[in-house]
Amino acid sequence: SQVQIATSKRARYITGAVMSIGTNVDEETGLVPVRVQLPAGSDFRQGTVVNAKIPITAKRMGLAIPESAIVTSDGKSLVFIKDEANIYKIREIKIVQNTAAGHVIVTGVLETDAVVTKGATSLFAAAEAAGYKQ
Repeated sequence: SQVQIATSKRARYITGAVMSIGTNVDEETGLVPVRVQLPAGSDFRQGTVVNAKIPITAKRMGLAIPESAIVTSDGKSLVFIKDEANIYKIREIKIVQNTAAGHVIVTGVLETDAVVTKGATSLFAAAEAAGYKQ
């Protein structure tokens, strides 16, 4: 992975390659040791504190849906999907992460699915009354 580094005294960045990243954060300084291979002729010394620009790519874990869309039954998380014929179907999902906004990141639904976000509990009660069993 490429990284651009500079000291507080330098305005320009030098590109290097990340060789390893430490696993512990220094509690006093909040710093993490990173070993970077720099091009020949760069004048950085080992142990120098630098500013770094490390490009990252986030791995998408799922879709965010509001908690109001989720019904829990027998330890399973369920949502209702409205299909093209306006028929509601129950689908089991896996909650991967909760967010501060009250949304959950889930797997088991697609971006193109019409997830019911209001009234899911009422739909589930009606499904149970109609004989739905898991």
